[in-house]
Amino acid sequence: MENKNRCYDDIQTDSCYNYRILKIANSSILPSGSSDSDWAAGSSNSVTAVINPGNDWDKFGGLTAGASGELWAIHDQGEKFYNLYAI
Repeated sequence: MENKNRCYDDIQTDSCYNYRILKIANSSILPSGSSDSDWAAGSSNSVTAVINPGNDWDKFGGLTAGASGELWAIHDQGEKFYNLYAI
């Protein structure tokens, strides 16, 4: 999870975001290059998805698991929860 304002960067070229969650296929194989584009999602990359739940201006405080195995993102102020399992 990253909380940093980025606009049209090498990871996401489509918009501006204050946060992103990177889904990693295998935690033992992380991108090793020095370029941000190494962290872009792709079928042959370690990063398989970049997730942006909520609004573009939201920031997140953490992730937690639900009782049925769902993954939830928590807004940094604690007033919103986003079910990532549904995304």
